[in-house]
Amino acid sequence: MSDDESTSTLFTYVAPFVGVLLIAVGIAGAVPGGYALIQDELRDCGEPTIVVESPERTADIVGGEDAPDFRRLAFAELSDAEAAAFEDALTAPRGEAHVEGRSPTAPRSSAAP
Repeated sequence: MSDDESTSTLFTYVAPFVGVLLIAVGIAGAVPGGYALIQDELRDCGEPTIVVESPERTADIVGGEDAPDFRRLAFAELSDAEAAAFEDALTAPRGEAHVEGRSPTAPRSSAAP
């Protein structure tokens, strides 16, 4: 095998293969790494979310034949953490807030902790 053939093989097969491996490793590291940066902001691990809708939107959601069966709570029944989240959700642009703290009115999971 001459030097030209080995150089040709190197640039034809080895270099692209190494490049693909580097890209694959980069993607594999970027996905969980990028998620870790925003995970605290998403707060999707164990904290319930309260969503506040307008009266019209609420009527659309709970009205009709296929309406979900929501448990209605008075504001006085909410824990301090839930009440704070409700008040935050009222002013939030998306109308939602996370409950940070004890949430005794949240539905309990049937799985053991």
